[in-house]
Amino acid sequence: MTEPQIYSQKQLITLGTLLLSDVEQVMLCRRDHNKLGFAYQLIFVKLHNFFPAQTPFEIINEILVFASVQIGIEQNIITDYTKRQPTISEHQNQIREYLQLNIFNEEIQEQLEKFIFNEALRLQLVSSFWYKK
Repeated sequence: MTEPQIYSQKQLITLGTLLLSDVEQVMLCRRDHNKLGFAYQLIFVKLHNFFPAQTPFEIINEILVFASVQIGIEQNIITDYTKRQPTISEHQNQIREYLQLNIFNEEIQEQLEKFIFNEALRLQLVSSFWYKK
């Protein structure tokens, strides 16, 4: 039984293609299963804007295959990667730093609420300029 396709080819190519700088980050990992796991998580977060679940490690086959093809490492060795939860967490921290992502906390929530409020005010102000006959 095959999994239903979750992503369009355009989504995978646009968001999931590893840049040269991404591949350089992947290649900093020592073993092939770590390289594959890092690449997988990097693509996952680019597609979803959050990391895969850690326990059990969330694997979406389409992303795994796409990562595997891009870095030339067999996808079946991901099982070795899933056994090392500390490595998974460490890679998430490295990816967070590399992509300059913030952990969603109270401070970030306040900033987001202020931004949304200001955008709503701006849009309301703009809409008041529309003339209706």
